[in-house]
Amino acid sequence: IFPWGGGIAADASGVYFAWDSGSPFLATPGAYQTGLSGCDALIVKFRSDGTAPVWATYFGDSGDESVSGLCLDPSGNVIISGSTTSSGGVASAGAHQTGFGGIGTNSAGDMFIAKFNSAGARQWSTYYGGTGDELPGPVVSDASGNVFICGSTESTGANVIASGTGYQSTFAGGA
Repeated sequence: IFPWGGGIAADASGVYFAWDSGSPFLATPGAYQTGLSGCDALIVKFRSDGTAPVWATYFGDSGDESVSGLCLDPSGNVIISGSTTSSGGVASAGAHQTGFGGIGTNSAGDMFIAKFNSAGARQWSTYYGGTGDELPGPVVSDASGNVFICGSTESTGANVIASGTGYQSTFAGGA
């Protein structure tokens, strides 16, 4: 998995951090995911004065997860993006993409996007990718709560990544 960094954001209720972690015992009791499975995403909310964590949870499954971005939406929900090699356990029921697309030549796997409320409960999560690798970038939310991600892909095929009326709806090759 690639060490792209993570993310940080703040609002009146606290300061949020997300990064990749292989360290056990960082999740707080009652968190969404208290156990570590390889190298997982770790999301932590600290009190607004920074003195103590409010909650901390892992996010991931048997493969590795790497966080590339974090943002807050207008309702104070925490959204993270990253890459995963986990072939299951990442997407929530009814997600945009519930199945893992695969691992390509860079061994990065698929992108993922996950949304947690300000109390640390997962709202939804999805895979985003095809049979090649997807390399994620930052994630942002607009004033309406829409989520935007950027990145690159090796995946080909109709409607795998882009669809319909997108600027470029077919794969044009990669380096």
